[in-house]
Amino acid sequence: MFATDPLTLNQHELERLLINFETSVKVRRRHQLYLWTQGVLQSFLPHETMLCGLGSISGANLRTEICSRAVIDEAQAASFCNGEQSLLLDMARYWSDSSGAPMTIRSTDAHPLARRLHLNGIERAACHGMPEFGAASRKHVSAGSFFVFLHLPETTLLRYKYLLDLILPHLHVALMHVCNNEGADLIPDSTPEPALSERERQVLQWVRQGKTNHEIGQILSISPLTVKNHVQKILRKLNVSNRAQAAARGVKGDAAKQSKRSSALDDEALSAQ
Repeated sequence: MFATDPLTLNQHELERLLINFETSVKVRRRHQLYLWTQGVLQSFLPHETMLCGLGSISGANLRTEICSRAVIDEAQAASFCNGEQSLLLDMARYWSDSSGAPMTIRSTDAHPLARRLHLNGIERAACHGMPEFGAASRKHVSAGSFFVFLHLPETTLLRYKYLLDLILPHLHVALMHVCNNEGADLIPDSTPEPALSERERQVLQWVRQGKTNHEIGQILSISPLTVKNHVQKILRKLNVSNRAQAAARGVKGDAAKQSKRSSALDDEALSAQ
């Protein structure tokens, strides 16, 4: 239950907030960011998908990431985070031009971005960021961050802005840690794919096809919780933050293996001549 006063936390909310503070400082890698935002943070800021950017609203050297429980295809991911007209930057510009305070938007609101949410099947969204992210005109400014939360429950919308304001510094620090530890870009690199178990490869195969944990459990005759555990291990091994990236990384890994096999056959053929 939430506190009656929108600017007051009850005992349960205080406990959830402290747990999130303690968890956020442990985030160092992409998969840890995913596990935190789609795990413990859900008890405080429930959502389906989080978009985040580190840098500035100008888009120069902007690093972006998507953490989501849903399967997001490449076209949708690009619409959310890539380019000047991405949903992330559109919301950031509106946020910066307004008060720079946390915002919530419904698809039915009389709001410039409401129609875009509606076209993407998003009923409710919220966003907030560090002041530096909106400082596009300042030359020497430290990196800021910006966060967009999609598919929010209606019951928490009135308090979401207040809660988001409380957790923002910890989201920022966690994202900074990930960027510092993962290098200059958050996009998965081309490092060799870690070995997956036979069961994990089976789960990843169905993740690629857009199956839910429940559906995968039925196919493999295991519980949805067991599937969830396998998915989390896959994310950790592949060093990615969501199912779509895991699927893409897995496909890339298969293609690389096929290329290596073809190259090896070519080498054998050449040496036999």
